Amino acid sequence: MAYVKESIPVDVFKDLLDDNWIEWGEVPKPILIVVNDPEDPKIRENLTYGDIITIRMEGSESIKLRGNISYYDRTFPVALEIWTKEDRQRLRDIWKMIKAICFTKKHNFTGYQLIRLVSYTELVNEEVNIWRGQVRLQVESAGVTVESLT
Repeated sequence: MAYVKESIPVDVFKDLLDDNWIEWGEVPKPILIVVNDPEDPKIRENLTYGDIITIRMEGSESIKLRGNISYYDRTFPVALEIWTKEDRQRLRDIWKMIKAICFTKKHNFTGYQLIRLVSYTELVNEEVNIWRGQVRLQVESAGVTVESLT
């Protein structure tokens, strides 16, 4: 059996946004950070460099075996947090671009068959003039062949 790397959904999602972001109007490409990725700069809340999207795992990957135990379905939850000091409109425009990328690339996600948007919430921050939103989504695959060593 040849080794094939298991895809890491948060890294794949970062690449998906990075490769497909279209700068339009007053919305430049935000800084994309995978939370706890040692290769990314430690600028978490430093918005002087621009808008930020953090990408993190939102729980555990779930696996549901099918009746004959030769196949399974899996889902992997992902959360994005959007940070901007511009204004609420910028927050909404960034959310619009994330939706457009997810809907356009919904069946083009390495290791999974579907990107499913779950929710968007604007979060009230205690700091003045910082707008934040959270996007929840999951990537899914159905009928995945069970891996075995034989």
